[in-house]
Amino acid sequence: MSIAAVNIIGGGLSGAEAALSLADYGFKVNLFECRPGVMQGVFKTGGLCELVCSNSLGSLKPESAPGVLKSELSALGSHLIAAALEARVPGGQALCVDREKFSEIISAKIETNANINLMRREVLSLDEFETGSKVIIAAGPLCTPDFFNSLADKFSDNLYFYDAVSPIIDAGSVDMSRAFWKNRYSKGSDDYLNIALNKDEYFAFYNELIKAKTVPAREGEKEIYFESCMPIEELARRGEHTLRFGPMKPKGFDDPRTGRMPYALIQLRTENSLNSAFNIVGFQTKMTFGEQARVLALIPGLENVKILRYGVIHKNNYMYSPQLLNFNLSMKSAPDIFAAGQILGSEGYCEAIAGGKLAALNVVHSIKTGDNKSVLESIDYERTMMGSLFKYLILSGVAKKRFVPMNSNFGLVDTAKYPKETFHELSNEQILKLADLLKKY
Repeated sequence: MSIAAVNIIGGGLSGAEAALSLADYGFKVNLFECRPGVMQGVFKTGGLCELVCSNSLGSLKPESAPGVLKSELSALGSHLIAAALEARVPGGQALCVDREKFSEIISAKIETNANINLMRREVLSLDEFETGSKVIIAAGPLCTPDFFNSLADKFSDNLYFYDAVSPIIDAGSVDMSRAFWKNRYSKGSDDYLNIALNKDEYFAFYNELIKAKTVPAREGEKEIYFESCMPIEELARRGEHTLRFGPMKPKGFDDPRTGRMPYALIQLRTENSLNSAFNIVGFQTKMTFGEQARVLALIPGLENVKILRYGVIHKNNYMYSPQLLNFNLSMKSAPDIFAAGQILGSEGYCEAIAGGKLAALNVVHSIKTGDNKSVLESIDYERTMMGSLFKYLILSGVAKKRFVPMNSNFGLVDTAKYPKETFHELSNEQILKLADLLKKY
């Protein structure tokens, strides 16, 4: 039987994972990526899977929710988790990557795959595809305005939030005499560069931070923030000690200068394998560029800071998935059209990868069997992090005004039935069962 190529819109994390997964099963794929011809939002390159926020994919600890999700994706043969491990840079217990190397690895996988046709152009409307052809919308929260507007009839209940990005600084501009390498509580290797602040230094920074000029909101739009990516200046306005219990938490460290826990602490995370750049952990911001340079220079050790990439804020669109999608991620109004990635209302890199993997597997299942059930329904999916996440996104029925971006966490799991201490074992059992069942395709 001749099967038409599956069309995937978007060369980000979910789109690339979906494309490579479909290719594994022998399907032909048309993968559409508008960059570099159309540079949208905060993107800087035309590379596939460009990471525009942090270079961390979250914890690898097997007993943590993000760690469980990574294990599940690895068991299902995720190409992107494999690429992340190949591009890994020091990050303590987190999976951090050299973002350029990560993009290069995935781009090479896509470009050399005989089953994938990479098409560098913008898709303006779903009308470009023949009726009945399978389409995966993986355009991400930063899809182009023309394409997003063309989806108005299907995404009439779209939602949005504002996301902020941390600055990246030149490692050579850090005064290393004021910094020290250490992980919190001295766990593992010393992968983070830290700057300890005393009380006077903290408040000198804090008082200028809350006064700093910021980029104004778009006309007519309310700035709704995702709590995990709150601009640091907005977080600071919640109280003068808020940062000391958040991104500047000193607990677990001793200041080498005093031998005691500092009043506050700033962490710098390696950006690449050359150790030539650092990401300032938790310092996502919407300060103007000039103010970023001024305020960061008030931090001891960063007086001569050179900013390689300024922090910016961007609008992320997502849909009200409980009303619009079937559990197999297809549109209720158009069952041949699937959605994947952060446009579903998931939040996080690995969650986007999971959406791409699941959408691809559901497309395979749909074509091979004619059945529109999710492949998750072949296992006890509530015993998996992936299943628990997508149950919330699609089946929870949470009210629209309370439907906010969601990442993997144990709040999605019935821990009374499935204790989080042993959840990774339950998850492994179910995911291996799913992987075995998928072999029939």
